[in-house]
Amino acid sequence: MKKILFYIFLNCLITLFFSFVHFAKGQPAQGFQLIKLNRSISYSKLDTLTKQALLVWDNYLLNKSNDNFIKFNWSKEEQDFIGAQCSLRFKYIDYSASRNLYNYYKPVVLSITKYGSQFKIKTAFYRIENNSDVPYITDIVNNWVVVEDGRLVLQSDFLNNLKRMVCQKTDHLEIYSLNSIDKYILKGLDSINLAVSTFYNMSPLNVKYCATNSIDDYQRLRGYDYELTMFMSTSDGKPQQGALSEMANNLIFNGSLNTTENFAHELCHIYTYRSFGNNTEYLPYHNFLNEGLSTYLGGTTGKSLNYLLGQLYKETKSNTYKFDFTNLLDNSVGVGKEDANLVYIIGGLVCKLVYEKYGFLGINRLFKVSNSDELLYKAIEDILGVKRENLNRFIHDELKKHAQ
Repeated sequence: MKKILFYIFLNCLITLFFSFVHFAKGQPAQGFQLIKLNRSISYSKLDTLTKQALLVWDNYLLNKSNDNFIKFNWSKEEQDFIGAQCSLRFKYIDYSASRNLYNYYKPVVLSITKYGSQFKIKTAFYRIENNSDVPYITDIVNNWVVVEDGRLVLQSDFLNNLKRMVCQKTDHLEIYSLNSIDKYILKGLDSINLAVSTFYNMSPLNVKYCATNSIDDYQRLRGYDYELTMFMSTSDGKPQQGALSEMANNLIFNGSLNTTENFAHELCHIYTYRSFGNNTEYLPYHNFLNEGLSTYLGGTTGKSLNYLLGQLYKETKSNTYKFDFTNLLDNSVGVGKEDANLVYIIGGLVCKLVYEKYGFLGINRLFKVSNSDELLYKAIEDILGVKRENLNRFIHDELKKHAQ
């Protein structure tokens, strides 16, 4: 208790200091440098501990580019769950928003709810596009401030939500789901992990896998009330299906009625990151290759690459002019009734051709290219011997070969 009181006293001094600074600048004397409070929250009526909880959240958002600051200000339970790369998970808690702070309106705390000595903070993040004066909400996310070792620290809503799910473990997987998963399916997931690790010449990775029924479900699990990928429906009115991997944290979220669907694709992203990403915040390799290799090995939209190549060939026969592969990075066209991303499919084809010709050494050579578009085309020319101006004919010919 003495530690808590000391921490509160120390943060009161910090709050008073920042209040003075902001008053001198003509800002609201609340001690916050970044966050704003919803009009329904009366700062003057908040108790001292609640104000300190808000200050912890404000300080984090100001300093989230500092790895040491992040590790110091997130709970030990959270860091133990995520592991060594926890800082990459929390650096951009406002997941889908632009990372250019100059395009932000200040985050707005919509509510702060006190549960004993814990606080649930609901925050809206905004973005404004270039050449526009109209902001829009990108995320509404929940996080907690809790007492740990006598001080206030942050904890994600994700960790709390996860405790309500069923946890099952295999040799290398920790699987969280709404209901218990059949042991044969668990064994199948483990086999996929082993097969993928063999391709990458690595020992099997320990991976956490969260299986839900839709994108909405896994985003709520992650702590979002709203996020840009939520609340979309398929043509038949069903919730949107999809998946997401936090590569730095060996963590996969699957939103599909089929527990195994998307698992291999997202798992490959993690192995690719471990092989070529150098544990960096930004991927050094091109996303065309990132998605291509995952599609080659794990398919996409629940279909294998070979199936999708067949579908693409059929569509090119009926509408040749619709498909000009001179620009490999054009993802404006969906393929088949699955509406599979064209870039994923062509990226998968390129990775397949390179692997069949040179094995993993060829893949390694391909991924050593930076994420520059021009260098990507140059690498394809060097490895496959196809100049950019000849890509359209080359891809059409390869599709025909795969259809035979």
